[in-house]
Amino acid sequence: MAARHIDDREGHAHFVTFSCYRRRRLLDHDRAKTIVLGLLGSQLAIQGGRCVGFVVMPDHVHAIVHFPAPDQLSRFMKPWKQRSSVQVKRFLRAELASYAGAIDPAEAIWQPRYDDFNLYCPRKVEEMLVSMYLNPVRSGLVARPSDWPWSSARYYESGRTVGVPVGWLDGRLLSLRDPDNKLSGPPRDTSSSKSWAGTRSIVPLARVTRSSQLIMWLYG
Repeated sequence: MAARHIDDREGHAHFVTFSCYRRRRLLDHDRAKTIVLGLLGSQLAIQGGRCVGFVVMPDHVHAIVHFPAPDQLSRFMKPWKQRSSVQVKRFLRAELASYAGAIDPAEAIWQPRYDDFNLYCPRKVEEMLVSMYLNPVRSGLVARPSDWPWSSARYYESGRTVGVPVGWLDGRLLSLRDPDNKLSGPPRDTSSSKSWAGTRSIVPLARVTRSSQLIMWLYG
């Protein structure tokens, strides 16, 4: 199998997707989704990464993540998938024995590898946020994206907590191809040494609400 190339040295955010083995609905149970989100948060904390948004579906997971240091994405994805696989499989065996009994215990929880799409500017981040937030609506699970409890959509719509720390990124972190900072919105205070707008009080809401406004226009 050819070695896979991951473009992880440009300071971009990453839109990642991975699916359950054979697209089984192994995340149907809320506890399984909670495991995936809990390990997302803990692994990001270990590596100093940040989450812009996420959606956990019954058979796959989307997330937008960013790391200030290069070459971190593979080191993040491997333990996130491995640890969640062990814990989800343990849960299924303990609590849903009849379901787990129909699955070969040697089979994996996740499909091999994952899909990664580099997001090099805020506009691309917004596009992917809207796209993934509409997943539960397109699947007929809810009427509005913010009604799906396993998504960060309600954070951007109303500022509610979502179980994982999420927030917007300074546009300068998203793109080295935007030297004039034309895509990152109005000027912001850069006196702080922190490059991540990680708390609700300093998230540039004028920018992030565009995504939720579009969602509300489509499905309000």
